[in-house]
Amino acid sequence: RAGTPLPRMPPPRTILGADLNFGSAGGWRRVTVGGDVEVHQTQNRLNPEDFATDGYTLVNFDLSAEHGVKGRPVKFDLDVRNAFNASYRDFLSRFKEFSYGPGVSVLLKASVGAW
Repeated sequence: RAGTPLPRMPPPRTILGADLNFGSAGGWRRVTVGGDVEVHQTQNRLNPEDFATDGYTLVNFDLSAEHGVKGRPVKFDLDVRNAFNASYRDFLSRFKEFSYGPGVSVLLKASVGAW
C-alpha cells in the first residue's frame, strides 16, 4: 500500500572505531589492537507487521598478531563482541519478540599463509 513503510527495514546505525598498530612485540609481528562502538537507533517508521525495539549501543574489541609456527606465518585474531554484555533486541532478529541478542561473544581465529 502506498505510503506504508517497507517491512523489516533496519533503523540507522553508526559504527565508530579505531586501531592501534604496534609493529613487532617479542616474537609477534603486525600486532594490532582495536575497538569500536556500534550505536543502533530506534526504528520510528514501522510497517504494521513489525515489532518495535529500543535503540542500543554495543562495544567491541579486537586483537590481531602474526607469529611463525613451524616456519610458516600464522595470523591470530581475537574478537570480543558486546564486551560489556549489553541486553538488547536486534530489530532484524526473528526472535526479537521473546529473546535478547547475544551477550559477550569471544572468537579466536588462526589463518595460515603468507602475508
